Amino acid sequence: MLRRSIAVSLALALGTVLVLALAIGGSSQNPVLGEPPLEIPRTQLVIGDATVVQGNVIVTWARVRTNGDIKQVGVTIPVALFDDQPTEEGDGPAGAIASLVFPQVVRETTYFNHFELQSEPDGHVAPPGSVNPDRNRVPHFDFHFYAVDEEIVWGIPATTAPPRPTPVPDALLPEGYIQPGTSIAEMGRHSSPLSALLDPNPLSTVMIAGFTVPGDQMHFIEPMVSREFLLERNDFKLPVPRPAVFGRTMRYPKEFTAEYDADSDVYHFIFSGFETVE
Repeated sequence: MLRRSIAVSLALALGTVLVLALAIGGSSQNPVLGEPPLEIPRTQLVIGDATVVQGNVIVTWARVRTNGDIKQVGVTIPVALFDDQPTEEGDGPAGAIASLVFPQVVRETTYFNHFELQSEPDGHVAPPGSVNPDRNRVPHFDFHFYAVDEEIVWGIPATTAPPRPTPVPDALLPEGYIQPGTSIAEMGRHSSPLSALLDPNPLSTVMIAGFTVPGDQMHFIEPMVSREFLLERNDFKLPVPRPAVFGRTMRYPKEFTAEYDADSDVYHFIFSGFETVE
């Protein structure tokens, strides 16, 4: 089993929290970081769940304004994990090597519930109709940002065709995305941007939208990034898929940025620009 309890590596976890505080401007109001300063900061760092994978601490977090609004939601992952890519499945849904909840304030007010990381050392098939059917065969990582509880993800069934999958209503399908195909067990249905299907090059980065089996909810968004691209250690951005309607009132991000921190050799995967949607 690739995961170990965070309690086993508390020193590593605390070190990662300190890295977060320094790198993204966290507030020392977090009890891990000591007493608050005399001046109340405009935002504070709130740590979510954490785990250790192959000696590397993965942490979820949020930056929260003093009025309670979410400024950023993120996860921090050491590049060493991408360099020494896990070749065995973990014990999370669909073989996830990490499954971590976000802070409570994030779960209560935004789209996000928890984060799952899958390692794909041999890649996987590309969507039907892709110009390059081997586009996704390169070693890569799937960064799933879920809007539903892990318990729900465990219960998602696999489906096969026929019958033809139920189409996602136009209002729920982000602009520029294709209809998702059949469902992958403990994950769901995947929708790619049309541009990815037309790209003859091997995968570097793409943002996937995930849907429930009946197609009535976009229940995850997924940056999918090749190992080779991650090891270049560069910042990058991806567009955030946005349906016309969501079916519930919440805060949803407009931007996704992956920021590389050279001092600590980690990536911060960050959603920001939150605004109210329905």
